[in-house]
Amino acid sequence: MNEVALGTLALVLVGIAVVALWRQTTAQRALRALQADTERRAAALSESEAFMRTLTETGQASLVVTDRNDRVRHANSQWLQLFGYTRGELATLAAQDVHADGEAARARLFAQMHGDGALRHCETRFRRKDGSEFWGLVDSARVRIAGEMLRVTWISDNTDEHAAAEQLRTLAAEQELLLQNLQVGIVYTGDGKLLRANPRFAEMFGFADTDILVGRGSACLYPDEAELKRFGAEVGKAFAAGQVYSGEWKAARQDGSTFDAYARARAISQPGYQYATIWMIDDITERKRSEEALRVAHKAQLAIFEAASVGIGILREGVVLRCNRRLEEIFGYEAGELDGRPTRIWYASDEAYAEGRRIANERIGHSSRHDLLLQRKDGTPFWCRMQARYIDPNSTHGSVWVMEDVTEENQTAEALREAKRLADEATQAKSMFLANMSHEIRTPMNAIIGMSHLALKTGLTPRQRDYIAKVHGAGTALLGIVNDILDFSKIEAGKLEIEHVPFELAQVLSNVGTLLEGKAGEKGLALTVDLAPDVPPALVGDPLRLGQVVTNLVGNAIKFTDQGHVAVQVRLLERLADGVRLQLEVRDSGIGMDAAQTARLFQAFSQADGSTTRKYGGTGLGLTISKRLVEAMGGTIAVDSAPGRGSRFWFSLRMGVAERTGSAAMPMPEALEPMPLRGVRLLLAEDNEINQQIAVELLESAGAAVTVAGNGQLALDLLAGGAAFDAVLMDLQMPVMDGMQATARIRADARFAQLPIIAMTAHAMVEERERCLAAGMVDHITKPIDPPTMLRTLARWVQPQRDAPHVPTAAAPTAADQPLPVLAGLDTAAGLSRAGGKPGLYLRLLQQFHERQSDAGDRIAAALAAQDAATAERIAHTVRGVAGNLGFGALQQQAQALEAAIGAGAPHTEALAAFAQQLAVATAGLRAALAPPAALAEEPAAATATPAELAQHASRFAALLQASDSDAGDYFNAHRPALRQLLGEGATARVASALQDYEFDTALDQLRGAVQTHGIAV
Repeated sequence: MNEVALGTLALVLVGIAVVALWRQTTAQRALRALQADTERRAAALSESEAFMRTLTETGQASLVVTDRNDRVRHANSQWLQLFGYTRGELATLAAQDVHADGEAARARLFAQMHGDGALRHCETRFRRKDGSEFWGLVDSARVRIAGEMLRVTWISDNTDEHAAAEQLRTLAAEQELLLQNLQVGIVYTGDGKLLRANPRFAEMFGFADTDILVGRGSACLYPDEAELKRFGAEVGKAFAAGQVYSGEWKAARQDGSTFDAYARARAISQPGYQYATIWMIDDITERKRSEEALRVAHKAQLAIFEAASVGIGILREGVVLRCNRRLEEIFGYEAGELDGRPTRIWYASDEAYAEGRRIANERIGHSSRHDLLLQRKDGTPFWCRMQARYIDPNSTHGSVWVMEDVTEENQTAEALREAKRLADEATQAKSMFLANMSHEIRTPMNAIIGMSHLALKTGLTPRQRDYIAKVHGAGTALLGIVNDILDFSKIEAGKLEIEHVPFELAQVLSNVGTLLEGKAGEKGLALTVDLAPDVPPALVGDPLRLGQVVTNLVGNAIKFTDQGHVAVQVRLLERLADGVRLQLEVRDSGIGMDAAQTARLFQAFSQADGSTTRKYGGTGLGLTISKRLVEAMGGTIAVDSAPGRGSRFWFSLRMGVAERTGSAAMPMPEALEPMPLRGVRLLLAEDNEINQQIAVELLESAGAAVTVAGNGQLALDLLAGGAAFDAVLMDLQMPVMDGMQATARIRADARFAQLPIIAMTAHAMVEERERCLAAGMVDHITKPIDPPTMLRTLARWVQPQRDAPHVPTAAAPTAADQPLPVLAGLDTAAGLSRAGGKPGLYLRLLQQFHERQSDAGDRIAAALAAQDAATAERIAHTVRGVAGNLGFGALQQQAQALEAAIGAGAPHTEALAAFAQQLAVATAGLRAALAPPAALAEEPAAATATPAELAQHASRFAALLQASDSDAGDYFNAHRPALRQLLGEGATARVASALQDYEFDTALDQLRGAVQTHGIAV
């Protein structure tokens, strides 16, 4: 490098150094200027902060300064004390931390800011550091300090003022609520105008609402100018005297109607008005109307008081305050003379006065009256009847007394008492005489009856027997009369004693039946006894007297009944804590009585009338004794009767209940008359042959004549053909026409409107019974048939014929020598009972069931396969009824389940299988049990009957067939060898077939044709 280049380089380096030095000098000068300015600014800020701190700390209000980010920049000591923070905690404290209502409160405050961002006297709720809250009054403004926009806020604790303001607001709201709901009209007026009113005032005066009346003149409240001036003058006078006004006036509604009003008014001060008033107004129209009614009633009471025919006095503390004129007349005083006088003057002595006061104090307020012996003004005694009642409950205003002179009445009553005493003595003497005489007569009568009874057991000629029998009968009747007289005399003499001992009610009723069934049978009457199942069997009472009453009533019923029935019923009326209350009833279908006859029925020595006494005999004491006995046992007796419709006697008794000990009571006789249906003609509509046979045998054994129809259509044909029947027994489910349809057709014919139709069905439900009654039937018999129940039901609807012929049943041997089958599932006792207790009939029914129902399951299945549900249901129903009658309980239940399933259209496969299985078990058991023993497989050869024996058999067998008696079958089986000899093989088979189907006429025709060859007439 040459020198020039080095010089140039040195020059450049020098230039660079010079420039760097200049720049450094310049930078140092700028830095010193910036430091001076910063020091000036810091001094100014320090001076400003010192000024602000001095200003805020020396004030009384709490103050806080926040920046635009709501961070606390400064707070004075008063603020720190109010909120409970330290100055060191301000750095982390935000404005929202002290607002109790959070952002919602700050939002409300921002909404109240003025345009310049200031807040003036705004109220909000704050939260201290410890969580307590207070109400504060806020003033706030924005200020610029050292070039920065800050917010200065002054806060003062306003809690007490806020609470006071809230209390005032609550009080004002309550006052407003009270004003709006008061039932008194309230209105403010000023210078004659309506300023404000509550709803009651608007309603009272007919304004639509309270707003519409504001500004109206108060003259609209008055009917006319005159009333306005009158009332205004009274109010002005009271106000001028500085008083509150109160008074009545005639007010007017807006529709022009008027009402009576009561007003209370006070003058008040109201800004802007010279005269202001507050009014309280009541509508007193109803009150004035009530007051007027009370005045009228008071006048009426005064008129009654003075016009009463009895003495009336108002007494208090033993002094007469006031009395009417009649009371003064009773005691002999002049008008007004008794007022203020003590009641002591009514008594003859102090002792009598004290006793009278005691009785009066005991009796006052009671409805009953009492008689006292008092004295008049002149000292004469008289009997006074009095009754009293306090005017008010605490007797402050005294009591009202009603008095009347009953001296004459008491004298008459005393005379009657003396006469009754004499009559009672005479009655007692008479009763004692009757009692003694009855005992004296009873002794020889016992000898007469006893000896005549013994004489009848000895060998007597017919004439002697007739004489002695009449003596015995007359003596027995006379003894009954003597017994009645003796009982009556005991009752009259008060010597009858009632026992309280345990007894069996069924035994008492059985004794009555045993005693009287002969008399009922002689007249052809059905005598039944029905003891309700809920009646306790063992009771405590007097069985002798109870039996005497029932015997008397039943005996009377039989005496006055020529045809029909006599029924005894016992029902439980009530269960009591110490026993039961029973009702015993005796009904008959006899001659009956009218009201006049029943009125004197229980009088001694009295019957319905004189002619009755002559026709039926008797002393007329029986019912009197019964009535006295029932009453002596604590009961009552009554009668209900009408001429030609029979009588109904009933009595109720309270009895104790005893513990049943020892053997059971004697069985209750269901039907005491062996022929309760004698002469009754019955139509039996029943398709099942076994049910036919059971019903026919039971009914014919009771004396009825039975015609069988296999379905409803055949029953209709018989009725339409002119056949006469007393009643129809109607099965419900039958082929061709069922029982419901047949009943409807019968009821549609006016000729049969009164014909009793009684349902016979295996359905025992209440709904089924109601359906039968609705269809026109009168009663209901449930299968399996219970013979006593069936006879009792029929007895309610038919009248037996006393004179109807009846062929007595033969005592021929039956199939009793063949034992009854013992099978699982077969209740032979129940089945035999439903067959009338006839073993032969029961065995034949079992045989028929085996023969005719063994294939019932197959027939049902076939009907169902052919879509014939009605036939399938009917077959199941038939098996159900027959099985129940025979005693196959399980089979009956399976048949019932199958019938219900088919009838409801429900699945029936399982029910049919269970039914078929149960039926197979029953029929297989019957097949084995009913097979004849090998020794009897062939009928043994019988000795040839003589012509006389054949004639006797023909005559007896023909009589049974003519009477359609079911015993004809038993007779035929018992005497088959002799009858075969009489009939021949062919006729014997035809007769057997006819008997099996109850075709008695066919069998009789076969018998008549056959016996002609033997020269026998039947």
